[in-house]
Amino acid sequence: MIDFVQINSKKGYIRGTVHHNRPLSDYSEVSLILHGYLSSNRIGPHRLYFQIAEKLSSQRDVCVARFDCLAMGESDGVIDEITFDDFLYSYECIFSFFKSTYDISKFRLIGHCLGANLAIHLAVKYPENISKLILLAPSINLKIGDGIITKKQYDELSVSGYTLRKGLYADRSFFFDNNSSESVLSLLGSINVPIAIFESEKDEYVESVKLKITSQMCNIIEIKDADHNFLEPQLARVELLTKVLMEYSMR
Repeated sequence: MIDFVQINSKKGYIRGTVHHNRPLSDYSEVSLILHGYLSSNRIGPHRLYFQIAEKLSSQRDVCVARFDCLAMGESDGVIDEITFDDFLYSYECIFSFFKSTYDISKFRLIGHCLGANLAIHLAVKYPENISKLILLAPSINLKIGDGIITKKQYDELSVSGYTLRKGLYADRSFFFDNNSSESVLSLLGSINVPIAIFESEKDEYVESVKLKITSQMCNIIEIKDADHNFLEPQLARVELLTKVLMEYSMR
C-alpha cells in the first residue's frame, strides 16, 4: 500500500508517501528516505527513492516514508528562501507526525547526498530516535583545522561550497550547516548507531577523508561504475538496491 500524506507545518505543507503492507499502527519503526538537493523533483534520482521504498516494504515488510522537504518537489515553499535549518525542520515535523499519529518514534534514516548530511545532523540531535544510518553518496562539508584535510586540499575542493567528494560543489549556502563549528565528519564520531556508506565509484573520495570514516567504524560499500545519483549504468542501480536490502537487515 502507498499512502499519500501531507503534514501541516508552520511553514507550509510537507508532502510525501508512506509505503507499508500492514496497518501503520502495527509498526514500531519507520525507514525514512532523505532526498538529495533538488532530487525530490520529478527528475533525477527520484525514481531511486521509490524503488528503495518498494523493495524494502515488499521484501523486508518494513514501513518506508519518503517526503519532499519544504520548497522541494510537491511541498510548499520557495527555494530561494530556504535554509539548512528549514530542511532539518521538515524532518522534525515528519518525526512529530509519526509520533503523534501512530506513536512511532524510531527511525532508520536512508539519506542521499544532501540528505545524508541531514541524516547525520538528525542522528546527533535525536540519538534516542535513530536506530541506523544508511548514507548514499554523502556530501559532507570539511573544515580546515579538523586534521582531515590540508589547506591545499581545501583550496582544491572549494568553490563556494565543498564536499567529501572531489568534483561536486555546493553553490548554495543551505547545502551545509554553516553555523556549526564542526565538520559533519567530526559529528560522525559522536553517533553510536550502525552507519553504512554507499560510495559511487565515480565519486572520487579524498583519501584522508576515507581513512577518517573507516576509523569511525563506518561500513563503506562501493558500487562499481555508479555515478553520484546511481542513475547509470543500470547494473549499478540493481547492485545498489540489492546491497541496500542486505545492509538493511544487518545491525
